[in-house]
Amino acid sequence: MKSLLLKKYGDINNVLINSEVEKPSPKTNEVLIEVKAIALNPIDIKIANGDLKAILPSITKRPKLGFDVCGIVRAVGSETISCKVGDEVLVRLPLNEGSGFAEFIVANADHVALKPKNLGFEEAAALPLAALTTLQAISKYAKAKEGQSILIDSGSGGVGTFAIQYAKSLGLQVTAVASHKNEALLENLGVDKVICYDLESFLDLEEKYDIVFNMISNTNPFKSILATKKGGTVVSIGGPPDIRFIPNIEVNILRKILLYPVFGLTSLPINLLAIIKGVRYYRFLTDSDGQQLEVIRKLVEKGKVKPVIDKIYPLKDYKIAFDYLKSNRVRGKLVLNEIN
Repeated sequence: MKSLLLKKYGDINNVLINSEVEKPSPKTNEVLIEVKAIALNPIDIKIANGDLKAILPSITKRPKLGFDVCGIVRAVGSETISCKVGDEVLVRLPLNEGSGFAEFIVANADHVALKPKNLGFEEAAALPLAALTTLQAISKYAKAKEGQSILIDSGSGGVGTFAIQYAKSLGLQVTAVASHKNEALLENLGVDKVICYDLESFLDLEEKYDIVFNMISNTNPFKSILATKKGGTVVSIGGPPDIRFIPNIEVNILRKILLYPVFGLTSLPINLLAIIKGVRYYRFLTDSDGQQLEVIRKLVEKGKVKPVIDKIYPLKDYKIAFDYLKSNRVRGKLVLNEIN
Protein backbone atom coordinates (compact mmCIF):
# COMPACT_ATOMS: atom_id res chain seq x y z
CA MET A 1 0.00 0.00 0.00
CA LYS A 2 0.99 3.65 -0.37
CA SER A 3 2.23 5.66 2.59
CA LEU A 4 3.98 9.00 3.15
CA LEU A 5 6.95 8.31 5.41
CA LEU A 6 9.39 10.65 7.14
CA LYS A 7 12.87 9.56 6.08
CA LYS A 8 14.91 12.23 7.89
CA TYR A 9 14.55 15.56 9.66
CA GLY A 10 14.14 18.77 7.70
CA ASP A 11 11.55 20.80 5.83
CA ILE A 12 8.45 18.62 5.79
CA ASN A 13 7.92 18.96 2.05
CA ASN A 14 11.43 17.69 1.37
CA VAL A 15 11.60 14.78 3.79
CA LEU A 16 8.23 13.05 3.28
CA ILE A 17 8.68 10.18 0.84
CA ASN A 18 5.86 8.45 -1.04
CA SER A 19 6.60 4.79 -0.29
CA GLU A 20 5.16 1.34 -0.84
CA VAL A 21 4.83 -0.50 2.48
CA GLU A 22 3.21 -3.70 3.66
CA LYS A 23 -0.44 -3.43 4.64
CA PRO A 24 -0.64 -3.72 8.45
CA SER A 25 -2.67 -6.30 10.37
CA PRO A 26 -4.48 -5.59 13.64
CA LYS A 27 -3.26 -7.18 16.86
CA THR A 28 -5.57 -8.44 19.60
CA ASN A 29 -7.05 -5.07 20.66
CA GLU A 30 -6.49 -3.14 17.45
CA VAL A 31 -8.53 -2.23 14.39
CA LEU A 32 -7.50 -1.92 10.76
CA ILE A 33 -8.86 1.32 9.30
CA GLU A 34 -9.13 2.22 5.63
CA VAL A 35 -8.22 5.92 5.69
CA LYS A 36 -10.69 8.25 4.01
CA ALA A 37 -9.43 11.59 5.34
CA ILE A 38 -6.67 12.94 7.54
CA ALA A 39 -6.17 16.36 9.11
CA LEU A 40 -2.90 18.28 9.25
CA ASN A 41 -1.57 19.71 12.49
CA PRO A 42 1.29 22.09 13.36
CA ILE A 43 2.88 19.28 15.37
CA ASP A 44 3.51 17.43 12.08
CA ILE A 45 5.82 20.26 11.04
CA LYS A 46 7.50 20.43 14.46
CA ILE A 47 8.25 16.71 14.42
CA ALA A 48 9.61 16.86 10.86
CA ASN A 49 11.88 19.77 11.81
CA GLY A 50 13.20 17.86 14.84
CA ASP A 51 11.88 20.54 17.20
CA LEU A 52 10.52 18.00 19.70
CA LYS A 53 13.64 15.90 20.21
CA ALA A 54 14.27 17.27 23.70
CA ILE A 55 10.64 17.17 24.80
CA LEU A 56 9.71 13.80 23.33
CA PRO A 57 12.90 11.79 22.89
CA SER A 58 10.92 8.55 22.47
CA ILE A 59 9.50 9.60 19.09
CA THR A 60 12.87 10.52 17.59
CA LYS A 61 13.85 6.86 17.14
CA ARG A 62 11.07 6.32 14.62
CA PRO A 63 9.44 9.71 13.93
CA LYS A 64 6.03 9.48 12.29
CA LEU A 65 3.49 11.99 11.10
CA GLY A 66 -0.26 12.14 10.69
CA PHE A 67 -2.44 11.76 13.78
CA ASP A 68 -6.04 12.81 12.96
CA VAL A 69 -7.65 10.03 10.94
CA CYS A 70 -11.17 9.16 9.84
CA GLY A 71 -12.10 6.04 7.90
CA ILE A 72 -13.81 2.65 7.82
CA VAL A 73 -12.95 -0.38 9.94
CA ARG A 74 -11.90 -3.25 7.65
CA ALA A 75 -10.64 -5.77 10.23
CA VAL A 76 -10.53 -6.14 14.02
CA GLY A 77 -8.27 -7.96 16.46
CA SER A 78 -9.39 -11.07 18.31
CA GLU A 79 -10.14 -9.17 21.55
CA THR A 80 -11.67 -6.04 20.03
CA ILE A 81 -15.27 -5.50 21.14
CA SER A 82 -15.74 -1.74 20.77
CA CYS A 83 -15.65 -1.72 16.95
CA LYS A 84 -16.83 -4.00 14.17
CA VAL A 85 -16.02 -4.30 10.49
CA GLY A 86 -17.80 -1.59 8.50
CA ASP A 87 -17.93 0.98 11.31
CA GLU A 88 -17.09 4.54 10.29
CA VAL A 89 -14.65 5.78 12.90
CA LEU A 90 -12.22 8.52 13.88
CA VAL A 91 -9.05 8.36 15.94
CA ARG A 92 -6.23 10.48 17.20
CA LEU A 93 -3.12 8.34 16.94
CA PRO A 94 -0.56 8.72 19.76
CA LEU A 95 2.61 10.58 18.79
CA ASN A 96 4.69 7.40 18.80
CA GLU A 97 2.13 5.58 16.65
CA GLY A 98 1.61 8.07 13.83
CA SER A 99 1.97 7.44 10.09
CA GLY A 100 -1.63 8.28 9.35
CA PHE A 101 -0.67 9.34 5.82
CA ALA A 102 -1.42 5.89 4.43
CA GLU A 103 -4.15 3.91 2.71
CA PHE A 104 -4.59 1.76 5.84
CA ILE A 105 -3.59 2.17 9.48
CA VAL A 106 -3.92 0.11 12.64
CA ALA A 107 -5.06 1.79 15.83
CA ASN A 108 -5.60 0.76 19.44
CA ALA A 109 -9.32 0.12 19.77
CA ASP A 110 -9.36 2.11 23.03
CA HIS A 111 -8.42 5.23 21.06
CA VAL A 112 -11.16 4.87 18.44
CA ALA A 113 -14.68 6.33 18.43
CA LEU A 114 -17.58 6.19 16.01
CA LYS A 115 -17.77 9.01 13.47
CA PRO A 116 -20.58 11.48 14.19
CA LYS A 117 -23.53 10.55 11.98
CA ASN A 118 -24.04 14.14 10.83
CA LEU A 119 -20.48 14.61 9.54
CA GLY A 120 -18.66 13.45 6.44
CA PHE A 121 -15.21 11.87 6.60
CA GLU A 122 -13.40 15.16 5.97
CA GLU A 123 -15.29 17.04 8.68
CA ALA A 124 -14.82 14.23 11.18
CA ALA A 125 -11.07 14.02 10.49
CA ALA A 126 -10.79 17.62 11.71
CA LEU A 127 -12.04 16.67 15.16
CA PRO A 128 -9.77 14.30 17.14
CA LEU A 129 -6.70 16.33 18.14
CA ALA A 130 -8.50 19.66 18.49
CA ALA A 131 -11.38 18.09 20.41
CA LEU A 132 -9.24 16.02 22.78
CA THR A 133 -6.86 18.91 23.46
CA THR A 134 -9.81 21.15 24.26
CA LEU A 135 -11.63 18.69 26.48
CA GLN A 136 -8.50 17.83 28.44
CA ALA A 137 -7.47 21.47 28.84
CA ILE A 138 -10.83 22.87 29.89
CA SER A 139 -12.48 19.97 31.71
CA LYS A 140 -9.63 17.75 32.96
CA TYR A 141 -7.02 20.32 33.99
CA ALA A 142 -8.92 23.59 34.45
CA LYS A 143 -12.00 21.78 35.83
CA ALA A 144 -14.20 24.47 34.33
CA LYS A 145 -17.54 25.28 35.95
CA GLU A 146 -20.59 26.95 34.48
CA GLY A 147 -20.43 30.73 34.71
CA GLN A 148 -16.64 30.97 34.81
CA SER A 149 -14.75 33.18 32.37
CA ILE A 150 -12.16 31.86 29.92
CA LEU A 151 -9.67 33.53 27.60
CA ILE A 152 -8.66 31.54 24.52
CA ASP A 153 -5.51 33.09 23.12
CA SER A 154 -5.67 31.74 19.56
CA GLY A 155 -9.32 31.68 18.66
CA SER A 156 -9.16 31.19 14.90
CA GLY A 157 -6.96 28.07 14.75
CA GLY A 158 -7.98 24.44 14.73
CA VAL A 159 -8.00 24.07 18.53
CA GLY A 160 -9.26 27.59 19.18
CA THR A 161 -12.35 27.35 16.96
CA PHE A 162 -13.32 24.12 18.69
CA ALA A 163 -12.46 25.41 22.19
CA ILE A 164 -14.79 28.39 21.79
CA GLN A 165 -17.73 26.11 21.03
CA TYR A 166 -16.90 23.57 23.73
CA ALA A 167 -16.50 26.28 26.37
CA LYS A 168 -19.86 27.78 25.41
CA SER A 169 -21.48 24.33 25.65
CA LEU A 170 -20.29 24.21 29.28
CA GLY A 171 -21.82 27.61 30.04
CA LEU A 172 -18.58 29.60 30.21
CA GLN A 173 -18.17 33.28 29.34
CA VAL A 174 -15.76 33.14 26.42
CA THR A 175 -13.27 35.76 25.26
CA ALA A 176 -10.99 34.84 22.37
CA VAL A 177 -8.00 36.48 20.72
CA ALA A 178 -7.72 36.70 16.93
CA SER A 179 -6.88 39.13 14.16
CA HIS A 180 -9.49 41.68 13.14
CA LYS A 181 -10.16 39.80 9.87
CA ASN A 182 -11.22 36.72 11.85
CA GLU A 183 -13.53 38.54 14.24
CA ALA A 184 -16.69 37.59 12.32
CA LEU A 185 -15.69 33.91 12.28
CA LEU A 186 -15.37 33.86 16.07
CA GLU A 187 -18.64 35.72 16.55
CA ASN A 188 -20.39 33.12 14.39
CA LEU A 189 -19.01 30.42 16.70
CA GLY A 190 -20.70 32.09 19.69
CA VAL A 191 -17.82 33.87 21.40
CA ASP A 192 -18.91 36.54 23.89
CA LYS A 193 -16.02 38.91 23.13
CA VAL A 194 -13.19 39.10 20.61
CA ILE A 195 -9.90 40.81 21.38
CA CYS A 196 -8.24 41.71 18.07
CA TYR A 197 -4.52 41.38 18.69
CA ASP A 198 -3.69 43.65 15.76
CA LEU A 199 -5.67 46.43 17.42
CA GLU A 200 -5.11 45.84 21.15
CA SER A 201 -3.46 43.50 23.65
CA PHE A 202 -5.37 41.55 26.28
CA LEU A 203 -2.69 42.65 28.75
CA ASP A 204 -3.73 46.28 28.24
CA LEU A 205 -7.26 45.48 29.41
CA GLU A 206 -8.32 45.38 33.04
CA GLU A 207 -10.32 42.16 32.81
CA LYS A 208 -8.90 38.99 34.37
CA TYR A 209 -10.11 35.45 33.72
CA ASP A 210 -10.81 32.30 35.70
CA ILE A 211 -9.17 30.21 32.97
CA VAL A 212 -6.67 31.08 30.25
CA PHE A 213 -6.07 28.55 27.48
CA ASN A 214 -2.61 29.24 26.05
CA MET A 215 -1.57 27.78 22.70
CA ILE A 216 1.16 30.01 21.26
CA SER A 217 4.95 30.14 21.70
CA ASN A 218 7.16 29.95 24.74
CA THR A 219 6.53 33.56 25.83
CA ASN A 220 2.76 33.74 25.86
CA PRO A 221 2.33 31.58 28.99
CA PHE A 222 3.85 34.41 31.03
CA LYS A 223 1.30 36.82 29.57
CA SER A 224 -1.43 34.27 30.22
CA ILE A 225 -0.59 34.11 33.92
CA LEU A 226 -0.75 37.90 34.16
CA ALA A 227 -4.24 37.80 32.64
CA THR A 228 -5.54 35.19 35.12
CA LYS A 229 -7.43 35.84 38.34
CA LYS A 230 -5.80 34.82 41.61
CA GLY A 231 -6.84 31.23 42.20
CA GLY A 232 -7.46 30.75 38.47
CA THR A 233 -5.88 28.32 36.05
CA VAL A 234 -3.64 28.56 32.99
CA VAL A 235 -3.63 25.49 30.74
CA SER A 236 -0.95 25.52 28.07
CA ILE A 237 0.09 23.56 25.01
CA GLY A 238 2.60 26.23 24.03
CA GLY A 239 4.73 26.76 27.11
CA PRO A 240 8.06 25.23 28.13
CA PRO A 241 7.96 21.54 29.17
CA ASP A 242 8.17 20.72 32.85
CA ILE A 243 8.74 17.66 35.00
CA ARG A 244 5.09 16.58 34.74
CA PHE A 245 5.92 15.44 31.18
CA ILE A 246 8.51 12.93 32.31
CA PRO A 247 6.38 10.00 33.61
CA ASN A 248 4.68 9.82 30.20
CA ILE A 249 7.90 9.83 28.16
CA GLU A 250 8.92 6.41 26.86
CA VAL A 251 12.62 6.32 27.73
CA ASN A 252 14.68 4.25 30.15
CA ILE A 253 14.87 5.11 33.85
CA LEU A 254 18.34 6.65 33.63
CA ARG A 255 17.30 9.05 30.91
CA LYS A 256 14.16 9.97 32.84
CA ILE A 257 16.32 10.84 35.85
CA LEU A 258 18.52 13.04 33.66
CA LEU A 259 15.48 14.84 32.28
CA TYR A 260 14.27 16.05 35.68
CA PRO A 261 16.88 18.81 36.15
CA VAL A 262 16.65 19.81 32.47
CA PHE A 263 12.87 20.19 32.43
CA GLY A 264 12.92 21.62 35.94
CA LEU A 265 15.18 24.46 34.83
CA THR A 266 13.28 25.21 31.61
CA SER A 267 9.98 25.47 33.45
CA LEU A 268 11.28 27.21 36.59
CA PRO A 269 10.52 30.83 35.53
CA ILE A 270 6.93 30.09 34.48
CA ASN A 271 6.21 28.00 37.58
CA LEU A 272 7.67 30.67 39.88
CA LEU A 273 5.52 33.36 38.28
CA ALA A 274 2.45 31.16 38.71
CA ILE A 275 3.21 30.70 42.41
CA ILE A 276 3.80 34.42 42.93
CA LYS A 277 0.51 35.30 41.22
CA GLY A 278 -1.46 32.56 42.98
CA VAL A 279 -2.32 30.82 39.70
CA ARG A 280 -2.39 27.11 38.85
CA TYR A 281 -0.35 26.34 35.73
CA TYR A 282 -0.56 23.14 33.70
CA ARG A 283 1.56 22.38 30.64
CA PHE A 284 0.25 19.18 29.13
CA LEU A 285 0.43 16.85 26.15
CA THR A 286 -2.79 15.61 24.60
CA ASP A 287 -3.66 11.98 25.32
CA SER A 288 -5.43 9.71 22.84
CA ASP A 289 -8.75 8.62 24.34
CA GLY A 290 -11.67 6.95 22.57
CA GLN A 291 -14.09 7.52 25.45
CA GLN A 292 -13.46 11.26 25.35
CA LEU A 293 -14.00 11.22 21.58
CA GLU A 294 -17.36 9.57 22.25
CA VAL A 295 -18.26 12.54 24.48
CA ILE A 296 -17.37 14.85 21.61
CA ARG A 297 -19.31 12.73 19.11
CA LYS A 298 -22.48 13.16 21.15
CA LEU A 299 -21.96 16.92 21.37
CA VAL A 300 -21.49 17.10 17.60
CA GLU A 301 -24.61 15.07 16.92
CA LYS A 302 -26.58 17.37 19.24
CA GLY A 303 -25.34 20.39 17.30
CA LYS A 304 -23.40 21.83 20.25
CA VAL A 305 -20.04 21.85 18.46
CA LYS A 306 -18.79 21.46 14.90
CA PRO A 307 -15.41 21.35 13.17
CA VAL A 308 -14.21 24.39 11.24
CA ILE A 309 -12.40 23.53 8.01
CA ASP A 310 -10.46 26.06 5.98
CA LYS A 311 -9.53 23.91 2.97
CA ILE A 312 -9.57 20.32 1.77
CA TYR A 313 -6.81 19.00 -0.51
CA PRO A 314 -6.29 15.64 -2.22
CA LEU A 315 -3.38 13.73 -0.70
CA LYS A 316 -1.27 14.28 -3.81
CA ASP A 317 -1.29 18.02 -3.02
CA TYR A 318 0.09 17.57 0.50
CA LYS A 319 3.01 19.92 -0.22
CA ILE A 320 0.62 22.75 -1.08
CA ALA A 321 -1.36 21.99 2.06
CA PHE A 322 1.71 22.04 4.31
CA ASP A 323 2.91 25.30 2.74
CA TYR A 324 -0.42 26.85 3.68
CA LEU A 325 -0.21 25.40 7.19
CA LYS A 326 3.24 26.96 7.61
CA SER A 327 1.82 30.37 6.68
CA ASN A 328 -0.02 30.58 10.05
CA ARG A 329 -3.08 31.95 8.25
CA VAL A 330 -5.25 28.84 8.52
CA ARG A 331 -8.75 29.38 9.90
CA GLY A 332 -9.70 26.12 11.58
CA LYS A 333 -8.26 22.94 10.05
CA LEU A 334 -6.74 21.64 6.83
CA VAL A 335 -7.75 18.17 5.67
CA LEU A 336 -6.47 15.72 3.06
CA ASN A 337 -8.74 13.27 1.22
CA GLU A 338 -8.51 11.06 -1.88
CA ILE A 339 -6.05 8.88 -0.01
CA ASN A 340 -6.26 5.83 -2.28
